[in-house]
Amino acid sequence: MAMPAEKLMINREIKQEPSTERTRRLKERHLQATVQLDCERTLLYTQSMQETDGKPLIARRGKALQYVLSNLTPVIRDDELIVGGMSKYERGGSPFPEYATEWMELELGKIRKEGEKIIEIGKGGGMEKSTFGMYVLEEEERGILKDAIAYWKDKSLEYLTNEYYQKNRKYWKEYQLLVENLAMTLPPIALLEGHVVLDYSKILQKGVKGIISEIEERIKAVNNEERITAKADYRKITFWQSAIDGCLGLIKFAENYALAARKLSQKENNPQKKRELEKIAKICERVPANPPRTFQEALQSFWFLTIATWIEGNGIGFSPGRVDQYLYPYFKKDKEEGRITDEEAIELLECLRLKFANICVVYPYAWQGFLSGGVYANFSLGGLTDEGNDGSNELSNLILDSTISMQTIQPTLSVLYNDLLSEDFLFKAVECVKTGIGMPAWFGDKVSIANLLRYGVAGEDVRNWGVVGCVEGMPAGNCYPYLSPGFINCGKIFEYALNNGFDPRSGKQIGIATGETESMTFEEIKGVFQEQQSYVVKVFLDYWNTAMIIHQDTVPHVFLSIITDDCLEKGKFLDEGGARYQVGVGFASCGMIDVANSLTAIKRCVFEQKAFTMKELKAAIKTDYVGCEAIQKRLLEAPKFGNDDDYVDSIAVELYAKLASEAASHLSYMGDPYRACPMSVTTHPPFGAVCGALPSGRKAGLPLCDASASAYPGSDINGPTALINSASKIDGMILASSQLNLKFHPSAIKGVQGSRNLLFLIKNFIDRGGWHIQFNVVDAKILKDAQEHPENYRNLIVRVAGFSAYWVELSGIVQDEIIRRTEFSNAG
Repeated sequence: MAMPAEKLMINREIKQEPSTERTRRLKERHLQATVQLDCERTLLYTQSMQETDGKPLIARRGKALQYVLSNLTPVIRDDELIVGGMSKYERGGSPFPEYATEWMELELGKIRKEGEKIIEIGKGGGMEKSTFGMYVLEEEERGILKDAIAYWKDKSLEYLTNEYYQKNRKYWKEYQLLVENLAMTLPPIALLEGHVVLDYSKILQKGVKGIISEIEERIKAVNNEERITAKADYRKITFWQSAIDGCLGLIKFAENYALAARKLSQKENNPQKKRELEKIAKICERVPANPPRTFQEALQSFWFLTIATWIEGNGIGFSPGRVDQYLYPYFKKDKEEGRITDEEAIELLECLRLKFANICVVYPYAWQGFLSGGVYANFSLGGLTDEGNDGSNELSNLILDSTISMQTIQPTLSVLYNDLLSEDFLFKAVECVKTGIGMPAWFGDKVSIANLLRYGVAGEDVRNWGVVGCVEGMPAGNCYPYLSPGFINCGKIFEYALNNGFDPRSGKQIGIATGETESMTFEEIKGVFQEQQSYVVKVFLDYWNTAMIIHQDTVPHVFLSIITDDCLEKGKFLDEGGARYQVGVGFASCGMIDVANSLTAIKRCVFEQKAFTMKELKAAIKTDYVGCEAIQKRLLEAPKFGNDDDYVDSIAVELYAKLASEAASHLSYMGDPYRACPMSVTTHPPFGAVCGALPSGRKAGLPLCDASASAYPGSDINGPTALINSASKIDGMILASSQLNLKFHPSAIKGVQGSRNLLFLIKNFIDRGGWHIQFNVVDAKILKDAQEHPENYRNLIVRVAGFSAYWVELSGIVQDEIIRRTEFSNAG
């Protein structure tokens, strides 16, 4: 008699619960919370900007930040040891109408643009009661949002960009067509901030009051100079005064929490809770105004600084970077002086994980589908010290321990891998991988350092890098944010190449006319793809440069400039070039492996085997291979990327090199060459939905290949070693990122030997020049059961792309794609 399917499922090897009853309660509350829209920040920011109308913009931004931070309602929830948030709700996010309002109006009216109609978003877990995209919008918030929309409607960054672009640039209609048909993503102006590796060392060491004192000395020095006042002086002093306003707001933000904690303590009858609240009040009275003295003070100061960045800019990828480096001295001192145990530190770190997990970013419906709710706050562990030694330490391991016990979707973890890292740390990191939550991801320290050296990053700065957002690497705390304009759809672009710029799905001429492919050679077909790609990139970046130039005069960064090295020294905010480094802005791409597989199939089947002609192939594609199954079978049998076959791998390598060259031929709004940043997030399902059948044998509407160096699901038939050999051929030195997803059955890496096998695979990949690798560890039977019985799997986490997500909060199409990925039964 056959066993029931659920009895055949194999669970993950590492299972662990939160370490204390407190953190168990916090976790349960987090899982029960809905994702809600909170308009308090929206209201306060709008009020301040109305009151300061007519003053210099950079001054208004500082005043607005001060006003918001000073007046946000402080909410301290039961059991919290680390306090502060950007919302009064457990899982809440704020709309930022100063960036864009049109999407908000459409969302209120439940109107979908043409390009959004094929996009799915998750509706489970914290999103199951949603009324505004994935968010719950209460009626009391709706009125505030409508009023804010009315004020910002003709003042937002998106409005001013589109107004200028339509009148003064020649690609307005072309841009709209490409966006509408998802040859590139809808404009992410509503969430463009972030993508930066933060480093709070300076403020932790000096305190916010120390930073204010430094700024005041700089103002005094300029005012004491005996010369006719220069425009540069005015700009500097305006920026510095704005920075002081932002700092004062942050101090007031903390003081409000201190006051709230004291009020709660006076009403509290439980002696332990009363002591905890009094301690919280004392900590908030001290930090971030002053340097922290203990580990808990350092964590609280760190969290206040983190919240300030999210409140100032509506973004994704505000990555705290190398937390195990700049927070370690506080833990070490506490440990040596007997003030803290490892168990107490883990409880604090678990509390911190939940604070990050509760962060929500409010962005347009389309981007809810593209990003699946991710916010991409990335902790980078390991790497090298300033002296070039092993960067792992006791705190690195405790952060991993807290992630194993407190399994949440944020913050994500990344290991900066090198051969000096301790075995203890590496095995602990693999133990974390075995939980199945997709953390940590692994990055090659050597290739990233070499890459950054090419862009002028020098000295200790080059070793002090971290992961920003999904899979991009940047120096920490001293670099201009990596503000990416979004994605191009390589699968769609290849369709244009096959059809002389015509889009079969929409029936419109959207690409450029590049000729009929029936009479072309293989090299000519490859060439017309490059022409179509070049056209899309040109239109894409022309619009984005316009948006970011206007960004300087609408929403310049104040607080982010304060914590970025050299901005205060130069007296310039980030958009003026204040950061020490401008590593280069990038744009993302998805679907290049589909193009490589398609070109390979054409080369093999049409030009070498002459099994059919291009005309016959295009006719079969038009039918979605219905009645042409023999042609599809030949195409599917052609070599596929991911099997260590140079026949196809060399084409993929060439395509990425061409993309990198195309990117570098365009200068960004900062005057630097653009960088190509291949990755998928969750754009591959909607991008695939608008693509017809491809010559790879892929049927119409299916998701494109995930990541940038992954194999198409089911096509990697030679095992994980062959896959990493293919992926490592892609040159990480010329790209801003690369992304490789693998899925292992839990039994494949079980036990000590399984851990060693996985570490050997990682080392082999990175030694060969690999940039990034990450793992899903799960039995596909469990994922299928979770689709059928989501009520039993609220806490199930999977790795999606450069982020992890709760399974029940993913859309069905993303769930299906993860299930289809090849599941390896061994790590060899």
